[in-house]
Amino acid sequence: MLLYKKKLSIFHSFMHMTFLKLYKRWQTDSNSQRSVINTKYSHQFLKYKILTWYCMTLQMVIYIESCNSGSMLEHLPSNVQVYGVSAADPNNPSCACYLDKVRHAYIADEFSAHWLLHCKMSDLTRTTFQNQFQYLRSQVKQSTPCQYGNNILCQRFISDFLGCPDSRTREAHARTAHTFKPTHLTASHEVPMVLLNMKIEKERDPTRKRALQRDYDNRQQEDVTFLLHHIHVFDDLLRARAEVHRIKGAITHVYSTQRF
Repeated sequence: MLLYKKKLSIFHSFMHMTFLKLYKRWQTDSNSQRSVINTKYSHQFLKYKILTWYCMTLQMVIYIESCNSGSMLEHLPSNVQVYGVSAADPNNPSCACYLDKVRHAYIADEFSAHWLLHCKMSDLTRTTFQNQFQYLRSQVKQSTPCQYGNNILCQRFISDFLGCPDSRTREAHARTAHTFKPTHLTASHEVPMVLLNMKIEKERDPTRKRALQRDYDNRQQEDVTFLLHHIHVFDDLLRARAEVHRIKGAITHVYSTQRF
C-alpha cells in the first residue's frame, strides 16, 4: 500500500510545463550555438535534472502486510523521503484473522484490521504517522509491527497523505474500538494447512476426501523432512545455551520459510 503526497497526473503536467518553459528559454539564447547532437543531449540532460529535482521533493509512505515483511524495508535509508511500516519484523510471520467458513478463506489480517479501525476512528488532521505506529504496536499482539526510513516524515499528519474521515464516521468507529478484537487469529504460514483441514472435514465424497487427506499427510511429511534438514540450527542454539525466545524464533523462521 503506497500513499503519495501528490498525484502522478499532477506530476506529469507540472514536469511537462516546466520543461517546455525552460527549453524555450534555452532555444532563444542568442549565445547558444549548438549542433543537433548537442541539442539532443541538452534536451535529455534538462529533462533528467527536472525529474531528479521532483524526485527529491516527492514523499511516500509504505505499508506492507506479509510474513517477514520487515525484511523488505529494513535496508530503507533514512535520508530519503520515504517512510515505511511493516506488519512483522524480518524474521517472524504476520497473523491472519476472520475465518470465513463458507468461502474457506481468511478475509483479513490482524495488522490491517487495526490499521483500518485507527484510520476510521481518528482525527487524521491531528494524528501523526508516529501516533498511529504507537497505536499499532500496542494493539497488534501476534506480530511485531516495525517502522523504517525517514524518521522526520513519520511526524507528518496522516491527513496530508490520506485525507480524513468525517466526524460521524469517526464517532461510529470509536464506539466499537473498546470491544474490537479480531477473531480466528492464525499465523499466516499455518493458513494453508488450516484451510485444507477444513476442506477435509466438509467433504462428503469419499474419493475426494481421501485425496485431500493424502495431500494433507504429504504436506505434513514435507514439513517434517524440511525441519530435519535444518536440525543443525537448533542443535547449535542448544549447544550455545541460547535463550528460549531465540530458539522459538529460529523454529518459526525455518517453518515459515518452508511454507513460502
